[in-house]
Amino acid sequence: MAAAWGETPAPWRFGLDPYLSPRRIISIYAPLAEHLARRRLRVLLTTAPDYYRFLLRALGGEFDIVLAPPHVCRYLQVDLGYQPLFRIERDLSASLVVRTGTIKRLTDLRGHAVATPDHLSMATLLGLDTLRQAGLTPFQDVRIVESSGQLSALLGLRQGRVVAAFVSTGVLAALTPEAKQGLEVVLRTPGVPYLALMAHHRLPAGAVRRFVEAVQDFLLHSFAGQRFLLDTGYGGMSPPREADLKPLDRYLPQLRVELEELQPYPAWRKAHPA
Repeated sequence: MAAAWGETPAPWRFGLDPYLSPRRIISIYAPLAEHLARRRLRVLLTTAPDYYRFLLRALGGEFDIVLAPPHVCRYLQVDLGYQPLFRIERDLSASLVVRTGTIKRLTDLRGHAVATPDHLSMATLLGLDTLRQAGLTPFQDVRIVESSGQLSALLGLRQGRVVAAFVSTGVLAALTPEAKQGLEVVLRTPGVPYLALMAHHRLPAGAVRRFVEAVQDFLLHSFAGQRFLLDTGYGGMSPPREADLKPLDRYLPQLRVELEELQPYPAWRKAHPA
């Protein structure tokens, strides 16, 4: 049982999806952690070496606050009783990235290899949906090369192992101009509601409210918060409405099947009875 802030010096563990390198993602969120500390709300920023191990830690209850992809957040809410705190104001979409001057149309991918992040990544799910809608069957008409993460998918593209890569549009926004040199975007997929920040159900309600208020203050009333929104490409963050999140439910049946295969923890089973 977590104690409220002020009762113990132990900070809450703030788990960050490693969609960029661990060092980069922690550096982006460090100004938020510093702002929270000034409000006497202590968090320890932490992540994982890769998406797979991040999911294991999140599902095992190792994080008190979780920044995760929207379909994983929805799963944590619906099946494990986590509380949704913030959605990102722009929807999450995937971009099809190619080397400049190569692939012009989606149908040009037939017979070629395309890199994706982990098969549980939202960018992968959106990318595969887009191929199907264009009449291309993944793994048949187009060879899918699963990578360990978003940056690995782009590396495979640069090295010529694939002709294109599906990655999160937000990841592209966070890259430096040098990192995007020689690459171009062919298309962006339709987006989904970007539920992003969750609180574990064990946390005291009063402390969670203070956390939400402090994050809002950071985003709305500080220069660092405005820079944070630019660095992440989020545009803004706000508490979600339940109706906004319903489109994510279509991903839950497949996600449940996939996540059960990852589970090494007793904490996996649903925290609250139906």
